[in-house]
Amino acid sequence: AGRIDAAVALLPVDEPELTTGLVFSRQPQTLAVSVHHPFSELGVIDAEQLAQICLVPITGPAPDYWQRVNSPSTTPGGATIPTQGGASTVQEGLSQVAFSQVGLILCAATATYSQRSDITFVPINGLPESALGLVWRTDLESPRLRAFAKAIEEAHSCPA
Repeated sequence: AGRIDAAVALLPVDEPELTTGLVFSRQPQTLAVSVHHPFSELGVIDAEQLAQICLVPITGPAPDYWQRVNSPSTTPGGATIPTQGGASTVQEGLSQVAFSQVGLILCAATATYSQRSDITFVPINGLPESALGLVWRTDLESPRLRAFAKAIEEAHSCPA
């Protein structure tokens, strides 16, 4: 609608009319499970083990390519990952996880922010990292937007 100049979005973004600038906040993926789930005892799981648990899928208006990355229906080896329920928010998904034997894939930063005593977050080996990106409509790119993107990139690359 032209009301937003740029946005930070969970990647991937693959629409031809959008440009992705700076990619940042790369995070490993974790599996949220109830403290009563057998996976909660593991220090790490392999992505192929996701076929052994029902995942709460992320629902809402998202393209198929985004869903495949952020709420996969198969393991990297091609095994089907069963699903149960659905969540449109992280908190809704975590509530389902806490009271059943389902899991929810979240990046490590979201897992850290979402700590609860009834849920364990288990690192997943073998899934692509999660990442955020600065995104804008290509046809609305302007000198001001390029300067904004450059300023964010420079601030992001400064040592803390």
